[in-house]
Amino acid sequence: MPRIARKDNETSFYHVMVQGLAKEIIFEKKEFKYVYLKRIKRYKTDNVKIYAYCIMPNHAHLLVYTENVNNLSLLMKKINLSYAVYYNKVLERVGYVFRDRYKTQGIHSTEHLISCLNYIHNNPVKAGLEKQARDYPFSSYPEYLLFGLKKTGSIIDIKEFLEITKLSIKEILELNQKEYNDDWMDEKPSKGFAQLVDEFIKDNNLNDIREVKTNRKLFMCLIDKINKESSLSLRKISENLGISRKRIHGDV
Repeated sequence: MPRIARKDNETSFYHVMVQGLAKEIIFEKKEFKYVYLKRIKRYKTDNVKIYAYCIMPNHAHLLVYTENVNNLSLLMKKINLSYAVYYNKVLERVGYVFRDRYKTQGIHSTEHLISCLNYIHNNPVKAGLEKQARDYPFSSYPEYLLFGLKKTGSIIDIKEFLEITKLSIKEILELNQKEYNDDWMDEKPSKGFAQLVDEFIKDNNLNDIREVKTNRKLFMCLIDKINKESSLSLRKISENLGISRKRIHGDV
């Protein structure tokens, strides 16, 4: 059975996140979320154990265990590449879908492991999508609620997680409200498009947005500001600016 490592550099437990390019919503439809879960199930092997997941509109979380991080890298590469091909085909688009391959945070204690599980399951509540974690169908929380009932085909190993933490399913559910902050994953408070543009124009002593659109350097600085300080998708940014997404990428 897997054990929590005593030293930071020995951990085999990871909190994994993938996110849409420029925070673009890449799991907008229910169908897209189901497809991503199916990709996880298709490519998952015994080399990587999954204890929790949550598919949000523009990102996804996984809580995993692997003795070799290369196994995780290979798994995420297969999942994301396959989903990107599907996503681009369905929407008749080309280019990157994900912001990075994926991000990871090592987990070094049982308490951290439990807190991470809670963070993942409470993501929809924190984002205002649901009032209770139990109501969100695209996370593993409902599976924890139904643990013990006959079910096949799950991608998560609840029994092993309970053995590692030495907690009962009742205790796990009771601890679900415990706060856990993972600042490197959290979205920054979102500002409106008009506010960001006004701030940029004022900070750079410009007259209006036309000066930005005709200066490539200023234009890219504005795009960088919008990406960092808002949750606007690439599509919304291009619509608000009245330009193509290709220009934002620098293709034209």
